[in-house]
Amino acid sequence: LGSTLNCVLVLQMLSQGMWYTQNTTQCLPGVNEKVAKKLTGAGKGSLPALAHFAQSDYNKALGLLKRSGLQHNRAAAACKVCCALPLLEARAEVEEGGACVSLEISMRNFRKRATAYAPRFPKAKQEGWYAILAREATDECLALKRLGFQHRGRLRTKLRAEGSGGLEGCHVVLA
Repeated sequence: LGSTLNCVLVLQMLSQGMWYTQNTTQCLPGVNEKVAKKLTGAGKGSLPALAHFAQSDYNKALGLLKRSGLQHNRAAAACKVCCALPLLEARAEVEEGGACVSLEISMRNFRKRATAYAPRFPKAKQEGWYAILAREATDECLALKRLGFQHRGRLRTKLRAEGSGGLEGCHVVLA
């Protein structure tokens, strides 16, 4: 499991052109370490938190970015990016028999053939996620699936734990 998560982490770092230790908001236009610290102090120190905030109340998010030290044009550009970011909602259920997890994921802000926001990556990259069925206690990766929303804003998939003794102590990770 640790090796799988590290590989996903390396892929994400390459796509974003950032170290995993950096604040995720620093990929936004004009957001540097100083601005990121102010956003963290305001409780919006991660890209998902800021995207949720911007999508629910654009004007308040714009004001927060400006109070954090961005000029209006940069704050508006960062807010625009946040409003275009996909937000996922996931639901997992263990199916009868106990060897399979049914996963239903829906995306807010769905766009056909959307490209990921990766301003430092040299070419367009399709949005996508990894679904990982894991048992953390034994560091096992039971299933790994690449997910992409190409034609619809909702998808259903199954993660099977073949010959692993059932799903006792398992988790689903979306990365």
